[in-house]
Amino acid sequence: MSSTAHSTTRRSRVPKFARPRGLWLAIPALVVLTLFFVVPMIRMIMVSFGLPESFSLDTYREIFGQPIYWKVYASTFQFGVIGAGIAVVVAYPLAYIMVSARPSLKALITVALAIPFLTSLLVRMFGWIVILAPNGLLTKLLHTMGFDGAQLLYNSTGVLIGFVYS
Repeated sequence: MSSTAHSTTRRSRVPKFARPRGLWLAIPALVVLTLFFVVPMIRMIMVSFGLPESFSLDTYREIFGQPIYWKVYASTFQFGVIGAGIAVVVAYPLAYIMVSARPSLKALITVALAIPFLTSLLVRMFGWIVILAPNGLLTKLLHTMGFDGAQLLYNSTGVLIGFVYS
C-alpha cells in the first residue's frame, strides 16, 4: 500500500464578515472629523494665544485675573459635583434593581430608561419647563402636599433637575 501525502492548507476559521477589511473604510470619517473638529480646535487654540499676529497670554490673564470668573468656576464645579452625586444616588439603586430583577421587569426598566432618548434634548428640556413651571405638574403636587411657594424653575433646583436628567 502506498501512502500519498496530502498537503492541506489551513483555512481561516474566522467568518468572512468578521475579517478586517482595512482601515481605508475609516478614511471618510477621519477626514470629516479632522475638517470639522480638529482643525477648528487647533485654530481656536491658536487664536486664544493671539497667534496669527504675535504670541500673547493676555486672554488668559484676563480670564484668570477677574474675580467674577472665579465665581463662575466655583459655581460650575459645585453644580457638577452635586449633580454627579445625585446621579450616583439615583443610578445605583436602579442598577441594583435591574440586576436582581426578573427578565420582564428588567426589560420594562430598560425600555422606560431608553424611551426619552428617542426625543431630542430640546424637547425634553421644554417638557421639564412645563413640569417645573409655577402652574406645572410637580409644583401643583408639592402644593397639595403642603409645600406652598415651591419655586422649581429658573433657579439652582431646576438647573440640577435638568442636569441630572440629561
